[in-house]
Amino acid sequence: MGNNNLLHIASDEKFINLGIQLFEEAFPGRNVWRIVREDPAKELKHVSTDIKDIDFYNLNGFSTNRYLEDLREVKYVVFHNADSFKTNLILNTPSDAKYKLLWIFWGAEIYNNVYFNASDYISSATKKLLGTVGISELLGSFIKKIKRQIWKSNHPHFRTLRAIKKIDAVLGLHSDFDLLKQFNFVKSTCIHVDFSYFAIDYLFKTVNVDIKEKDNSLNILIGNSATPTNNHIDIFNLINEIQGDLKFVVPLSYGNNEYKNMILDKGYSLLKGRFHPLVDFMPISKYNQLLVDCDVAIFNHFRQQGFGNMLTLLWLGVKVFINENSSLKEELKRMRIIFYYVNDINNKTLTPLTKIEKDHNRYCVEQHYSSEKIVSSLIKSLGKK
Repeated sequence: MGNNNLLHIASDEKFINLGIQLFEEAFPGRNVWRIVREDPAKELKHVSTDIKDIDFYNLNGFSTNRYLEDLREVKYVVFHNADSFKTNLILNTPSDAKYKLLWIFWGAEIYNNVYFNASDYISSATKKLLGTVGISELLGSFIKKIKRQIWKSNHPHFRTLRAIKKIDAVLGLHSDFDLLKQFNFVKSTCIHVDFSYFAIDYLFKTVNVDIKEKDNSLNILIGNSATPTNNHIDIFNLINEIQGDLKFVVPLSYGNNEYKNMILDKGYSLLKGRFHPLVDFMPISKYNQLLVDCDVAIFNHFRQQGFGNMLTLLWLGVKVFINENSSLKEELKRMRIIFYYVNDINNKTLTPLTKIEKDHNRYCVEQHYSSEKIVSSLIKSLGKK
């Protein structure tokens, strides 16, 4: 390694290949990748090994000394999210001015943290579906909170918050960084770097967006995963009353299995033959091809979630509805995107965008999330050398 290199710590996740392309374009020949894996005998599912500087951190028998050796000649350490393994690495990183710690914020590190009130991001209808509004549940939650305070220093989620305090730069959306600063999760000297894995030109290298053969039904995408923060049940109750040739496509291929089964039951019960769940994993290229057929997308998250999906849909000319409380509201306004709120959904608004509106949104996405823009942001913030 050279002392100008970037050491990347990442897991075998579907977005990492996009990150590899972006960082290599920004800093050619300077990126060193360490992929975290559980079983060395199994091939990686997502990350391509056809890159120059790649090796592995095997969880079984891993020694922190291996990581400390990798630190000797690097300028930046880039953590692609902050799960428990990466949290431990951050906490074991010596304080040394020779290198900076960078964290690509994925969301779950904070939004799923027990010290951050995640229940604020679940609607009352979703809580009722999950059975979380009874007195016994409230008492149980109170007891758990007391236990968390007693064992605070050793709780994995508290360790994550301690680790984040060591970070020198957060890579991600403006709205997420604003939240981190608001709740004092990052140190005062921490900076923000505009970044997203979802460079729109990378995403659509294998997708034909000009050919769109479909039936006359209005295809409506709902949510992005089988997690309660999608608040599906509110949308199901809302759209159930809307008549017309509507096809509701609901991605449920990853997330919480128990919640997924609840949504499958409710979907078939309420929406009947108009309900089309996606329960099998798809490669990004195939999934993006499916999105080409969508006319409308509804994201009822109260927080940042599914932003990659949203960018893709906006670029494709899909009409997007979000929850008015979503932190993405400010991000979309900053981009000057034409979007709508969930509360506005009715027979009149549940229609495709006009061509002028589609072209406007595509232009706005390209202005902010092309590979050129993302690479330029990395170089500007981290330097060419």
